[in-house]
Formats: sequence, C-alpha cells, structure tokens
Amino acid sequence: MFKTLFLLSFVASMGVMAFDVKTISVTEDKNSYDVYDGDILFTNQDKIQFTFLSKTDTTIQINSVYKNSTNHMKTIELKKDEIVKFPKENFLNFDQEGDVIFEFKNDKTTEIFHLKYIKNKFKRMAQTKGDAKYALNPNDVIGNSRGVKEKEAYSHLVKSTVVVETQDEIGSGVVISKDGKILTNYHVVKNQNSANIAFKPKSKYATNPNKNSFLKAKILKVDPLKDLALLQILDTSFLKDLTPVAFASLDDVEIGEDIYTMGHPQKEYFTLGWGTVSSIRQNYSWNTHKANFVIQTQSATSKGNSGGPLLGEDYKLIGLNSFSNTQGQNLNFAVSIDDINEFLEKKANDTFQIKLDNQYKEYTKLSSKSGYDKENIPLTQFELDGNKNSIMDLLAIDTGNNGVYNYLLFDEDEDGSFEKKAYDKDGDGIIERVVVY
Repeated sequence: MFKTLFLLSFVASMGVMAFDVKTISVTEDKNSYDVYDGDILFTNQDKIQFTFLSKTDTTIQINSVYKNSTNHMKTIELKKDEIVKFPKENFLNFDQEGDVIFEFKNDKTTEIFHLKYIKNKFKRMAQTKGDAKYALNPNDVIGNSRGVKEKEAYSHLVKSTVVVETQDEIGSGVVISKDGKILTNYHVVKNQNSANIAFKPKSKYATNPNKNSFLKAKILKVDPLKDLALLQILDTSFLKDLTPVAFASLDDVEIGEDIYTMGHPQKEYFTLGWGTVSSIRQNYSWNTHKANFVIQTQSATSKGNSGGPLLGEDYKLIGLNSFSNTQGQNLNFAVSIDDINEFLEKKANDTFQIKLDNQYKEYTKLSSKSGYDKENIPLTQFELDGNKNSIMDLLAIDTGNNGVYNYLLFDEDEDGSFEKKAYDKDGDGIIERVVVY
C-alpha cells in the first residue's frame, strides 16, 4: 500500500493568502512514480492524503469535483505553524476511473488540483491559479521521502551535537543554551569534576576533532538516578557560534513517528542515525537508574552514542540517547524530554535520590559543608531530610566533590545519632556494604 502526500504551504503575500505547492512525496516505494513531459504518473496508487502547514490562522474549504458533481468534503481550521492532515488518519480511496479535481479555498484565493485516475494510477495533470496552468516540476518530487528529511535533520543535529570526553569515557552531548550549557548522560562524566567537549570540524568531510579543538567544561550538576548531567563551557569566546537545540514536548511525541540521532559510536564521530519511536515507557528502571518516561526507538546505538540528542519529526529534542537492552535487537532507549525538563528546573543539589535495598528515596538538602578528609582530599557533607519535616535523617558525604555520594550515615529516628552507615566506594550507585551501629 502506498500513500501520496501533497504538502501545501500557506504564505502571505501583499496581504493576500496564497497556496504554494512545496513538494510531493511518494513514500514506501521509491519507484512508485514516473515522469512524463513534466507530469507525474503515480503507479499503483489508490489512496492519497493531503498535509497542510499554515503560516497564519486561516480556514479552508475542501471540495472535490468528479464527473461534474461537486462535493463539499470538509472545512478545516488551520492554526499558525500547525500541521494538519486530511483525511486526519485514513486516506482518500478511489475505485472509479476518470478525472478528479480538488479545490482548496479560503476567503482570498482558490487552488485547484487536477488528477486523472486510470486503472490504479494517478496522474498529476496540472495546478491552477487563476487563469494560469502549469505542470509540476519533476525536481520537486522526492521518491520514498527518504533523504530530504535526513538531510534536514543532519543540518540541525550537526550544529548542536558535541563530543564529550573524560579520562574514562567518550560520549555525546547536546547544546541546549546560547550561554554554553551542554546536556549529556551522568554515566559519561561519572566521578569527574570536568570534561572536554568538541564540535564537528568546519570542513565538510572532516569528522574527527583535533586534540587542540577540545574545550574545557565544568560539571554544573548531575542526577545519577535519571542518568543526566549538565555541563558549562568555560571559554566564552565560543558562545557566539553556538546553536542550541529546540525542545519539544513529550505530549507531541507519537509512537511510529520518525526520529533522528547523532553521536560517536565506537569513535566514528558525528554519525547520523534514524529510526522510529517504538514505544514510550513509564516509570522505567535500568541498571541503577530510573526515569519517569523513556522513549524506546529502533535507531542504531553503540558505545559513544550515550548523551546524544534524539530529535522528533519536527527536529526538536524529545530525549537523550542513554542505553540499550543488549539481550535483544533494536531495543534502544532515551531519557525523555519530560525528565530532562524536570532535571533542568531543579537547583543543583536541592534534591537527592538515594538507592538502598533496591529502592529509591528522595531527600531534600537542608545544608552542606565543604572541607578535606585526612588525606587532604576535598569533600562535601550534605545534611538531608527524607521525611519532609526539616530534620536531618541522612548525612551524605561526597568524597572528591564529583557528584557521587560515597558514604551515607542514617539517623532514621532523628535523635542526632547515626544507626547505620552505607558505603559506595566506587561511586557506581550500588551500596557495597552497610554497617549497623
């Protein structure tokens, strides 16, 4: 089954609303059309669907004319920059031969599309504006709709995707603000105070960043539970050239829609990937992490993709590529934009997620104090409240000031003395030892 999509764009010109055909996309079979003298012959076509995009609010009437009989099909309200499909979910079916004319009208202008249906074939005859007729330019046809969308996605991704490098890891990141903030996965920068980031070289075919092109970035805050980290580029001279990614809403993400990614799998830097949204899963846990929502995709993912952007069909950020289930195929997951927004809205170190006995509990910071241990290693102590009564019941100690809480001292009865002590010496989020006093 094939579907033919006519993409119409409404543009304002001298105060008059006009309709312009931007492209015709033939999907699912790149050989499903032929070009004859400037006309398009669609082979094996019996269903079509129109897609509208408006630059302003307007109302259009859709009429069809078949065998001199006019049928009012629908009146559609179009909002600015909102994509509307007609029919919304299904396609228009044709089972009788002959000419079919579609009229698209608002109060300013009318655009007519004339097609001929012959034994399961559509032929695009002409587009009429006033008294003018002209054939469709074959160069405006995109077979299988693949290629053009990926090119557009690449142009967005390559501007905002970065390499994130530490002593232990190479991952990906994405620019989210003009002042130089970078979003990546926590596991990419775990146990680090800073990271080095690099953009794609400006040369078209150059991909590997030069050692001298890396910029220093400090780690502003982390969320080990959601596996998210926020970095800040320190060199302000680069800020003027930054292109941050635009944010989408999880409510706008549809299962089955196209997605686009970029990362550095196995050090193959700035690799474009694409696929579809397979599912959206709620309250999802993996390894030592947990998110409110993760987006499951079919896009190829390898070591080096972690922390890279996941864009939806409108080229806006819908998630951060984070992990794969290696027990199966094409089971790849991204932390959702909802979790990203929640992470960004929280002040650094205001809340803590502590995992003990395979359960997470949220604590609120009451106070913090920095100093040094006996070996002159910097550390910070956080007095935390897990009962929401403003009384400390947990003291978390971050040895090395790297966002990892290596020692947890519990005062569960809030009497001022600790009943047990937990150790996470390697900072992997897993408690290796619990001592009860």
